[in-house]
Amino acid sequence: VRGPQFVELKDGTLLYFFDAKYNTTLDEEPSCKVLLRSHDGGQTWGEARVLTHGGLNFSINGLPIYDEIHDTLVYFGRSRHWKPEFVQDRLVTEHDQTLGHVDERFWVAKSTDGGRSWTDYREVVLDAPASWSVQHCPSPLSGIQLKNQKDPSKNGRLVAPANQIIRKEDGTNGFGSHLLVSDDFGDTWHMGAVQGYEGGNECTAVELQD
Repeated sequence: VRGPQFVELKDGTLLYFFDAKYNTTLDEEPSCKVLLRSHDGGQTWGEARVLTHGGLNFSINGLPIYDEIHDTLVYFGRSRHWKPEFVQDRLVTEHDQTLGHVDERFWVAKSTDGGRSWTDYREVVLDAPASWSVQHCPSPLSGIQLKNQKDPSKNGRLVAPANQIIRKEDGTNGFGSHLLVSDDFGDTWHMGAVQGYEGGNECTAVELQD
């Protein structure tokens, strides 16, 4: 089990998302995104539901966000695929991606019944600087919806924390973090704040009271 993520719904239902690995805990190891549900604050849990299957390369650090305004769960996920000219009969690794041998694709699914059923995955397009060999790797934690902004127009915005890797001229990798934001409740996404210095990985997002 890797990447535990918790979401509490309006009715108090607690949702527990996690990645179930088959053989090892390596990032490139195929996994299932699994959802458990609790109606007693986490004391007991219901039957496990598999949301995504590693055979599709989904759910590599995908994350849930609860749109409280519409009582809707939004799942933002990433898949990685060999570029046609570099296809190999093995799992894609982060190193392959830093070499430019892999394409990233991004997907959104929604649930309006607390995670019991989901829409089909819909691909979303995201830009990134050309120097980012790993573009938008979602955090292993949950995203958030803003609700305490001084500018009321920003309340309701969905925020997904993510990480990037920059391939340097000397062949080494530089790590950093950034935010992805949606102002239409997960239908479209664009880049938000980018960490202004090198370092950090697997970030999270928190909204302060002010």
